[in-house]
Amino acid sequence: MKDMSAKTENKAFELWTALSILVYNIAILFYQYLGMILILLVGILFALFFIKLHFKKWYISQILSFLLIVYIPTSFVSILGTSYGALPITWFNLTTMILVISILLSRFKINFFFFSPLVMLIFGFFSLFKSIDITDSLKQLLTIVLFLISFFIGEFLSRYESDQYIKKLKSLYILSVFSFSIIVIIQKVFSLWGIGLGYYAVLGTGREVFAGLMNDYSFATLYVATGSIILVIDYVEKKSINILYLIILESFFLISMLVINSRTGLVAFAITAFLYLVTKIIKGSIKSIIIMALLCVILPSVLNYVVEIRGGQSFFDGSGRIGLLLEAGEIFYSHPLVGVGFGLNNLHILTGFNVPHNVFVQYLAQFGIIGSLIFFSNFVVLCYKYLKFKSNYFWVLLSILIGSMLIPCQ
Repeated sequence: MKDMSAKTENKAFELWTALSILVYNIAILFYQYLGMILILLVGILFALFFIKLHFKKWYISQILSFLLIVYIPTSFVSILGTSYGALPITWFNLTTMILVISILLSRFKINFFFFSPLVMLIFGFFSLFKSIDITDSLKQLLTIVLFLISFFIGEFLSRYESDQYIKKLKSLYILSVFSFSIIVIIQKVFSLWGIGLGYYAVLGTGREVFAGLMNDYSFATLYVATGSIILVIDYVEKKSINILYLIILESFFLISMLVINSRTGLVAFAITAFLYLVTKIIKGSIKSIIIMALLCVILPSVLNYVVEIRGGQSFFDGSGRIGLLLEAGEIFYSHPLVGVGFGLNNLHILTGFNVPHNVFVQYLAQFGIIGSLIFFSNFVVLCYKYLKFKSNYFWVLLSILIGSMLIPCQ
């Protein structure tokens, strides 16, 4: 009886968690219509409810890490419902800062990931002296430093790397991707009624793109793709999900990527899934053979559909990216050591150049060899750690790195 009661209580707990995340994401989607005060109130109430819901079972640092995952889909909207560019204070950023302060006040191990954001901050500070728009530069510097801090947070939280904690992180991540996929589809439906929600645009070819509350549709598909990769890995490696559950969720994520209407996530998912499945098939994994067969059946139809919704444009069309990459290469050649500096507006003012759809080339042009080494060394160290301990997180990181070659970065 006690076991049944515990299971019922746990299901109710998970249901309340899922509903609160979904309601929060949908509410923030309507930020343009709800007003600043109401949006701020929604954010405060959600944070308090989520913390109260998890307070008895988890440490506060763990709860804050859960919130960071939940806040990813809304991390481009400020706490007042304005754009990130207008006010770079989001619930994601605030939670990151609170978590870092709590870590610094506790016993933590000084390591590479501790020094990396500090070195980037110093590098960025000196870079500001050649900036035309200091506010613009500070916004990008803040974004990058907070991103690098996430590596430090992850290293600290690895002390809690129990099966239960990892399972909770994964379930919240999948739930957040699911919620994001729902708001993208809501966007699409409302657009049919002539109502614009979140980030929505019609490109020159007449191609409609939807990115939920994110300000870049390429990044939006990459986010969904990471959820898809986690599902595939979870199915192949463990018995926590069955094939029916996998097909239903993956189909829903695929639909949302097609609604977003960007190739980035599809390419990152296809390449990463193929490489991962091949390594498992070599070892005799029957599940991997099944997934590979399903992908081979579905992929041609997906490619045809993508070509159709893009007005007949080839799936492998560069969309002018090659020219942008070459131009960024010329900027890097002119400023090889420290680049032209932080800030996308500064980049445009100083060079007349817009952002290339490749983070590696963009950062070489902006930060030169020194700044790029500071930034990308974090990925190198993390990749080495994952490969050394044979962690499946390597594949998620690989999908992000592949996608980064196809997206601009703020």
